[in-house]
Amino acid sequence: MTWEVDPETIPEPDDDVRTRGIALGEGGVGGAKSVKFRNMQLDLGDFAKISAGFITTGFDIIDKPHPLLIAAGVLLTVYALHDTMKIELSEQEASVFWGMIQATGTMKGAGLKLLTILETTNAERAKYHLDALTENQIQYSLDKLVRIHSVEITGKTYRIIERYTLKD
Repeated sequence: MTWEVDPETIPEPDDDVRTRGIALGEGGVGGAKSVKFRNMQLDLGDFAKISAGFITTGFDIIDKPHPLLIAAGVLLTVYALHDTMKIELSEQEASVFWGMIQATGTMKGAGLKLLTILETTNAERAKYHLDALTENQIQYSLDKLVRIHSVEITGKTYRIIERYTLKD
């Protein structure tokens, strides 16, 4: 059994380790998922799944090393870890993030005021036949995005700090 490193998965020196990614559809329709190590919070069930994967893999390696059982243990562990790093975003939160993406355009990392986010988000939501959000709803979504380290606030300015990809 050999292990090869995929060079595309090695971060560049200027790569921000705290960001992994949000996957969302156009307009934020259907919600989104944020997957990164910072999201990881283990409860007893998650700890049990991860432990089961480690134990299964460990015993398979020591007792009778069979590649299929080892692979199953590794997959179980990886799945359990991935599950603990995932946070589901509601359609409201995803559409606010989408509004921020549209408002910044090509100016990656640009700061945005609440009013700009409100106007852009509601204009984008209208394109996808979604109801407009109130300022309080936008603020609630921004607070969650800040809490999960997808957006950063400095003074009264918000900016996207997490990578994102569009899902089909």
